[in-house]
Amino acid sequence: MRKYLRLKTLPEPQKRPGRKSKLDPHISYIIDKLRESHYKALL
Repeated sequence: MRKYLRLKTLPEPQKRPGRKSKLDPHISYIIDKLRESHYKALL
């Protein structure tokens, strides 16, 4: 906290890298299977 009180200006917010999901390697397969399925959600 002290380091922020000593600063004359506010620090710029830092961008965080996006977190990868465990499903990322399988997304294309999942999407293909959902498109093939006859169980489709209607909005």
